[in-house]
Amino acid sequence: MSSGQLFGVIDNCLHGLGEKLDMLGQLFRAHPATDSVIQPLESMQHRVALEDRMIRLRLGIDIPRPNRIKDYSPELMGGIPEEELAERIIRDLRACQEYCRTLEEYFKFFNLENVAQFYKLMRFDFYEFERKCVSLTGRQTSVLKLRDEVATDVPEAAGRFRRAISQHPLYFILDASICSNRDPVRVAYDAVGGGVKVLQTRFKSLGNRKYLDLARKLRGICREKDCLLIINDRVDIALMSGADGVHVGAEDFTVQEIRQIGASLIVGRSARTIPDAVQAQADGADYIGSGAVFASSTKQSAPVIGLKGLEKIVRAVTIPVVGIGGINEENCAAVVNTGAAGFCSIGPFRARRSVRNLAADFKRYNRGMLKGQHH
Repeated sequence: MSSGQLFGVIDNCLHGLGEKLDMLGQLFRAHPATDSVIQPLESMQHRVALEDRMIRLRLGIDIPRPNRIKDYSPELMGGIPEEELAERIIRDLRACQEYCRTLEEYFKFFNLENVAQFYKLMRFDFYEFERKCVSLTGRQTSVLKLRDEVATDVPEAAGRFRRAISQHPLYFILDASICSNRDPVRVAYDAVGGGVKVLQTRFKSLGNRKYLDLARKLRGICREKDCLLIINDRVDIALMSGADGVHVGAEDFTVQEIRQIGASLIVGRSARTIPDAVQAQADGADYIGSGAVFASSTKQSAPVIGLKGLEKIVRAVTIPVVGIGGINEENCAAVVNTGAAGFCSIGPFRARRSVRNLAADFKRYNRGMLKGQHH
């Protein structure tokens, strides 16, 4: 995506956010139960308009006429039932959340952290508006229905992951520890050459531009070999590189937030406990990464849940579960025999030169080849 295209996305989001705020002013004035939120909305619109102007000056994007909440037009909202007004209010608030989430991600890409933080806080304000409006209008069912609409692509995304991991049980994590003194593109090429069908990148210290360039190269390799590319944490990199999905932890973006800006993305979620796993599934995650199954040299502080803990999580949900933590050639069969769809293994790839051969060796541990074995 070129700078011009990026600016185009930003421009569209800024326009969209301003228009939705204007419409919310009309809706709040039309609905008899939402008078108390009109003044806070006007204050929010003033802040958004000021930030909009500053951003456009900074990036050299055309500055439109300033937006403001228009005077209430009864003819515009006349005759609309209260239930429909409430429905539209919730819908527009969630659209504003989506615009803020997208702007936050793109400004992070430009290293404008203060601007990204502004839209992050603004997004939280819209969540609070939603909470208040649900309380005032009694439209909780509308919110739930809208969340279902956002997740319309979830079954397709889940199916893609399930098909991929069923072909090869190794969920390959490409990180700095594996790529020490090795070209990550070459390592990825060897991994998919060994039959890997799911590859996740995890480079927490890599700069934005370098990470995006790398992700785009990996996307080309993965598409050539029919392998899914998953980006750890970085939703912005996943979207801009055209990756298949993103994997997030408990402290990262929620599944719903990700769906709002990337509905077709495969979304994986880390979960160490049964309640976390059940919640991840309820939120719409396509798969779960769970562990540490065994003591791990990669994350030495991670609590060990053991094979029994992994098996309980597998039984608690219906979406695929991938085991992670201390898994190698000796114990991966036991991991698969818990019912897990696959496993991550990092340590053996650090110590062994042929990524391709080891990845190919791991393929024999898929569940279909282990029938009749017991752990």
